[in-house]
Amino acid sequence: MPRTIRVEKAKYDGTIQAAWESELLDHAGSLLRSVVPGGRPVYVLDRSRWVQSGQTTCAVELYFEDRWYNVWHVRDDTKELWYCNVAMPATFDGQTLRWVDLDIDIRCYREGAPEVLDEDEFEQHRIELGYSAEVVERALAARDEALRLAQERAFPFDYETQIGALRR
Repeated sequence: MPRTIRVEKAKYDGTIQAAWESELLDHAGSLLRSVVPGGRPVYVLDRSRWVQSGQTTCAVELYFEDRWYNVWHVRDDTKELWYCNVAMPATFDGQTLRWVDLDIDIRCYREGAPEVLDEDEFEQHRIELGYSAEVVERALAARDEALRLAQERAFPFDYETQIGALRR
C-alpha cells in the first residue's frame, strides 16, 4: 500500500526550490519509486516566498540513491513523456526524499528523440554555486549515461512499463 512522503528539490547551495507530496510505491535497493496523482499541488520558491504552482499531471517518479539523475514519467490529456533531471543521488530518511538539482535536463516525448535542456544553466550555476570538479564530472557522465539508456529505451527510460504504475 503506497504511503505519502514529502519530496524536496534543492539547489547545490542547499536552498529548497520546490516541495510536494508523493505516494511511495516501493523502495528496493537504491531505487525509490513514487506516484504523484493528478491535481496534487507543487510548491515552488518564488522571490523568497512559497507559492503553489499549477496542478501537476500524473507522474511516476524514479529516484536513485546511487545514480546522478532521476526520471519522471508524465502523462496527461495532451502529452506523454519522460523527463530526466541530472541531480545528485537522492537521500531518503523514511519520510522525506531530498535531491539536489544540477540543472541539466533531458526531455523525451513518447514517440520522439531525447532532447538535452538547460546546459547553459549548468554552466552558469557551476560558477555561481561553485560546483566541485567531481560534481561537474559526475553530472556530465550522468547526462551521457542517461542519453545512452534513453536511446535504447532501457530502464529507467521504459515509459510503458513505468507508466503502468498509474493503472494499478
